[in-house]
Amino acid sequence: TYDVVKKEVTHSNLQMLDQVKETVDSRFNEINRISLQLQSDPAVQSFQQVKEPFRDTTAYKVYRTQKSLYSYNAANGFILNYYLIFKNSDLALSPDSTYELPSFYRYMFSDPSKDYTTWRNDLLGHFRNREIMSSGSTVYQGKTTDLLTYVQSLGYPGHIQGALMILVDNQRLQSLLRGIDISDGGWVSIVDEKGRLVTSLSSGGMVTRQSLPPGAKSGVIEASAATGGMMMTYTTSSYNGWSYVVAQPPHVVLSKVLAIKHTTVTILLAFLIFGLILAYLFATRSG
Repeated sequence: TYDVVKKEVTHSNLQMLDQVKETVDSRFNEINRISLQLQSDPAVQSFQQVKEPFRDTTAYKVYRTQKSLYSYNAANGFILNYYLIFKNSDLALSPDSTYELPSFYRYMFSDPSKDYTTWRNDLLGHFRNREIMSSGSTVYQGKTTDLLTYVQSLGYPGHIQGALMILVDNQRLQSLLRGIDISDGGWVSIVDEKGRLVTSLSSGGMVTRQSLPPGAKSGVIEASAATGGMMMTYTTSSYNGWSYVVAQPPHVVLSKVLAIKHTTVTILLAFLIFGLILAYLFATRSG
């Protein structure tokens, strides 16, 4: 009974992680389609070559390109907004705004850990393909917000023309993980295919990336010194290679199992004591 219930409980945990994985895969699949649409937009491709955006009639091209952008946040609740960053013109365009890049970083979006020059060089100095550039606290529209910054570079490796930044609401992503019991120091995290943290929730324990068995797609790792005394459940997405890992104290995962074990032991002890009393009485009577 103990083994059967333990298997059922761990299987239930895996199912919950798989549900989160499928939802996240679906949302990011939509984000990837949006990214492809914007990259292939002729207006966006043409604007990548603009170097002096406010000279003569080019200013009208800025206006026309910005007005051609479609707002996708109504179709995908994960998306707060997106910005097309153009390297040659140093402009940031969105469906509802146009900013010169220094002003955009000062007033609209900024990473507290980087100054403008460092951020610009990082964004436009490395070719990124469907990559989470950063996650965590970000200053967005003057307020500190928990965001994921999804980046798709414009152009091609060795010839970067800009970047598409899609701002993903990390709170929406974390809300999917809140159904998992991580009480008493447990944690749950999503890490990308390169082992970088995408998002996590913790009830007090340390959020780390557990070394998963090579080639394994899903499974359970029993509690040991190597896991910090935690029982690990994990699954990996075949869509983008992200791993979903939850660490829980064994008594949290196996609470139902331990309750059955406790009940069984109590019953056995009760019968044993009752049997000893009967044996004593029969032995006394016989004597």
